[in-house]
Amino acid sequence: MYHLIIAGGRDFDDYALLERTVDQFLENIQDEITIFCGKARGADSLGEQYAKSRGYAVEYFPPDWRRYGRGAGVVRNRKMVEKADALAAFWDGGSRGTEHIIQLARDRGLRLRVTQYRGPGLSHPCGKREDKSRRGCYHQIRKHREENKMEWVDGLNETIRYIEDHLTEDIDYARLGQIACCSAYHYQRMFAYMAGVSLSEYIRRRRMSLAAVDLQSGERVLDVALKYGYQSPTAFNRAFQSVHGLAPSAVREEGAAVKSYPPLRFTIMIKGAEEMEYRIEQREAFRVVGVSAAIERDMESSFQTVPQFWGRVAADGTLEKLCGKMNSQPMGILGVCHCPNEGEWRYYVAAASTQEAEGFEEYTVPAATWAVFPGEGTNRSLQELERRILTEWLPSSGYEYGSAPDIEVYLNADPQNAKYEVWIPVVKKA
Repeated sequence: MYHLIIAGGRDFDDYALLERTVDQFLENIQDEITIFCGKARGADSLGEQYAKSRGYAVEYFPPDWRRYGRGAGVVRNRKMVEKADALAAFWDGGSRGTEHIIQLARDRGLRLRVTQYRGPGLSHPCGKREDKSRRGCYHQIRKHREENKMEWVDGLNETIRYIEDHLTEDIDYARLGQIACCSAYHYQRMFAYMAGVSLSEYIRRRRMSLAAVDLQSGERVLDVALKYGYQSPTAFNRAFQSVHGLAPSAVREEGAAVKSYPPLRFTIMIKGAEEMEYRIEQREAFRVVGVSAAIERDMESSFQTVPQFWGRVAADGTLEKLCGKMNSQPMGILGVCHCPNEGEWRYYVAAASTQEAEGFEEYTVPAATWAVFPGEGTNRSLQELERRILTEWLPSSGYEYGSAPDIEVYLNADPQNAKYEVWIPVVKKA
């Protein structure tokens, strides 16, 4: 018997969303299913309706207000979680009752799906009101989210202006991160997913576009190379040919065709919504043990370094040894990107552990708030999830990047059907 709690906000009324979400959640369950119902209006009642429409058994857990008073909801949640296998929660981001049952389920290790919806929520500034006011609250929240998106896009466009103003100088990646309110590492990740090209490649294309114009105007090859930061004519020739497909000296020949890459401009694109499951988790600092490799401050290079490092760690038996060290949360083999603005960048393959290091390196992940996104599939699906987090979720979430490392938690390391979580450090926007 498989026991599923369906719970959430009392104002939740989107039955179609609940039906679609729970159908997907139960897709591979072969056991008989019982739905646990907390007997509240909103998500609980819709869960009962869903169970009856599918022919599932329903077990009721009404709160005992007479016996437990204001604590009845808390007691009811605990009883359900103690007997359940999974929780499907529909949360507006503010309901404390829903937040409580999500936390209980997570602590007990239940299979969990949290679907966030747009409701008034206790954390929203206009609070709990009559229906007419709730509609006003919804529009206020929507407006706030759109303002978050605009602010985020404005920051990215400001970084493009900075790049344009410094194409003949060394471009400070840390400064780009400051403008975008994140670290240099996180800025490069966001840029690559938003632009579809790495930051270093974009800068190279812009410089070579301008270099072609300068050469067509009669400037000497050596002067143009120096202007755009190339001390070696050979290096400049290689970069120019990679963009234009011909040597710099050939630009002034009749019929020579060159390419032009204009400056990027980021805009908001409205698309059909596809739900993203995530949770917000606050954790104290925790220790990991493992092995690490230095990675370049240029993300284009590190994208090649990290997969090669994983290959070596898997081949030499290190992964198997790390599994024996694993005894703390988050449980799983971890990929930890430690990329401060100052200092060396390192990537760790590690496990959270309180055991002796015994030849492994040690690193303490700092206390932080994390947005945690579960996923499954191949490495390509992991990259797609990261792209959606940075381009769809983050702009309108009300959060911005924190300063802690990014973490990948591999719950099942099968490269063709991995189960994983992506942990993004976040802070609430001021």
